[in-house]
Amino acid sequence: MLLKKIKFYFKFFFHPDKKIKFSFSINNWIAEKKILNKKLSVVFRSFREIRRLDQLDKEKDFNDLVFRFLKSKFKFKNFYDIGASNGIYGFLANKLSNCNVIFVEPYTPSVETILKTIFLYSKSERTKFNVVQAGIDSKFSFSKFYFHGNPVPGETMNSFNDTLQYEHFDRSKITAVSSQWGAGVTLDQLVFDCKLPDPSVVKIDVDGFEFEAVKGMKKCLSKKKIEVLLIEINSYDKFNKIKNFLKKYNITEFDYANHYDNKNLFIRDYIFARNTNSLKKIFKTSNA
Repeated sequence: MLLKKIKFYFKFFFHPDKKIKFSFSINNWIAEKKILNKKLSVVFRSFREIRRLDQLDKEKDFNDLVFRFLKSKFKFKNFYDIGASNGIYGFLANKLSNCNVIFVEPYTPSVETILKTIFLYSKSERTKFNVVQAGIDSKFSFSKFYFHGNPVPGETMNSFNDTLQYEHFDRSKITAVSSQWGAGVTLDQLVFDCKLPDPSVVKIDVDGFEFEAVKGMKKCLSKKKIEVLLIEINSYDKFNKIKNFLKKYNITEFDYANHYDNKNLFIRDYIFARNTNSLKKIFKTSNA
């Protein structure tokens, strides 16, 4: 494993479209990579975080439906990155579409990475970003976040409130190494109570809490504020619940991509859209 990491850093450092440098002002390493002729610079504080940047434009290898959507010509103003981790998709969305980005992420180490990356931007550019340290839920709640992996930036083995919601890698059976009390908020609260920007495009990656997240955006859906939802769904049962729920608001399934070749493991990224005809003109579907 150590040898693989050394080879990875070596290749990254000497690649013509990649760069690693150290910033003394924030006391952190920064990785730069040219993606679709745009230079994306992000802070990385673990191997997980720089690996996410490296994998970002390899959608053929990783079947990355979110990346495929972001590189399309779909025009939108505001991007909600729910379950943001180190915020890599939100920063890419801003770089490609010059949109406002709202990061929603409960895990403190990852939030620090997001904040440090925002600092790399100019003062005027920083106004494009909002950071919400919270979990996403169907109603306001205050509960425990459980952290099941080592407390390093980019760790995603985390759960909120009800560990039984997480179908894969059953977290109710994994001892939490640490925990933290925090808020669970709804998308409706962020938009209508906190007055954050209207959610044109919403990306949700919450490892099992996705139906709760969708139920917490009824007002946004009824007022037709959401154009596209990009959702990682972790079971067929939740897919049916989400599909039927969104159908009531005239939002339908547009495309999906499997995360793994294992047909017995249901983890898929889905695109749901209000106007699928406009997407068809600019987006090459693979399944829908």
